[in-house]
Amino acid sequence: MTDTTLERLARSVIWPGFAGTVAPDWLQEGLEGGLAGAVLFGHNLAANDPGPDDDARAVADAAQLSALCGQIHDARDGTLIGIDEEGGLVTRLHSRRGSFAPGHGALGRYDVESATRRVARQIAGELREAGVDVDLAPVADVNVDPRNPVIGTRSFGADPALVARHTAAYVAGLQSGGVAACAKHFPGHGDTHLDSHHDSPRVDLTMDELERWHLPPFAAAIEAGVRAVLTAHITVTALGEEPATVNPAAIALLRDMGFDGVVVTDAIDMAAIRAVYGRGPGAVRALAAGVDLLCLGNGGAHATLPGAAGYDELEYREVLAAIVGAVENGDLAASRLEEAARRVATLSDWVATAPVASSAGLDAAGAVEIAATACAVTGDVRVTASPTLTVLDARSAVNVAAGRGADLVSTALRERTPIHRIELRTQVDHGRSVADGARAAVERAEGEVVVVVDAPHRIADEAAALAATLEKRADAVVVVLGWPDDPRLGEGGVLSGTDGTPVAPTRVLHTYGSSAVSARAAAELLLGPA
Repeated sequence: MTDTTLERLARSVIWPGFAGTVAPDWLQEGLEGGLAGAVLFGHNLAANDPGPDDDARAVADAAQLSALCGQIHDARDGTLIGIDEEGGLVTRLHSRRGSFAPGHGALGRYDVESATRRVARQIAGELREAGVDVDLAPVADVNVDPRNPVIGTRSFGADPALVARHTAAYVAGLQSGGVAACAKHFPGHGDTHLDSHHDSPRVDLTMDELERWHLPPFAAAIEAGVRAVLTAHITVTALGEEPATVNPAAIALLRDMGFDGVVVTDAIDMAAIRAVYGRGPGAVRALAAGVDLLCLGNGGAHATLPGAAGYDELEYREVLAAIVGAVENGDLAASRLEEAARRVATLSDWVATAPVASSAGLDAAGAVEIAATACAVTGDVRVTASPTLTVLDARSAVNVAAGRGADLVSTALRERTPIHRIELRTQVDHGRSVADGARAAVERAEGEVVVVVDAPHRIADEAAALAATLEKRADAVVVVLGWPDDPRLGEGGVLSGTDGTPVAPTRVLHTYGSSAVSARAAAELLLGPA
């Protein structure tokens, strides 16, 4: 095998991210030299840049994305473009304005498989029109641990059978629209309370527990014909002491379940791999373990950090050199690399020839109806918007997979009525505590108060803000976007006021997700039908 042939083969299993809204020179060069394709993130779409949000802008944004995908596809036949478009919390196409598809948590609560198929079919239509080939969805994780900081409402639920049914429906919906589905995060990220973007999660499970709780959704995805499966950077003790992405036992388990499609890594630049093994050695370990396609991740997100310009290109070249070097010195068999490349090529062939079903997706009214039905309501949450309505955005969580989302609830309410919005983060400075900031904000409140939180059951600052708000305004309506559905429980127990007295909300709306449609559903439940 010549050096040129080996380098081309190595490129064919690399799937990088990049900075900017056009393909950079290094990516173009790599694509022409055999690179598998590219993974898009929110920063690659002009639609998510700050600026006016009008119809003319939307048309221009769609044209930009289509042009970018065309640029990547035109570089070489068979390139694959991937994206994380789950609906709900994790959206790249609509990361500034919120997804118009209900998220997995809301779909699981609604629990109508045909609706899940239609939502996925709707997403597939949008992706295919833009030129995207692979959707890194659905999330097949069973959200067993409510402390989970990265899955939560991205999961269909905490019941393996329910998650399995909806995972299969989502796969069918996406792939009927001609977009390859990629179920994630094998063998299941739902029982962790650490985020593999930052840490190295470890789950102590027996094989029986793994098979009973976490594998059924992946089995259902395989039965539904899923074209790709994405690995988790988590250590499951039943499979050994290595994260699944670099663990031969984990990949062998997936193959033993009957999967012969493309095994994709979660992003190699996440700390669970990068900090433990290094990007290049981690990529080689993953290939040796049986992975087929290396997602290098959101390289462009690092481009704004001091000294990190060109991070994405640096990462790509580091991984490429590591693969070539490993084959040359015998640490990675050329046959393993060839096998991975064949699977990637087969996926590309499927995308090129996939039939597109004529079945329609879900319209906007239907999406809002699903989101509203999925909500859990405690007490009377109807509010009077006269003279105005105060909305306290007390969210403090940042889900790395999604980024920090916009305050979609305030946006949806403002479409219906004047509101006075207070962002709690702006009230906490000069040594003022979160609780003091919340109290000061609520003291200035005009009219009724709506407080928006993500997960006060696991985030101390949100619990403190919620308790302080309820001390001042016991009648405040609490809108909970995250998981689970009991905001009375703060971190470590019942919410406590300043004197230690327990406080609890009496008016609660739980949306089971963050999306534009869930926010509009919340607005309808608070204000009444439009």
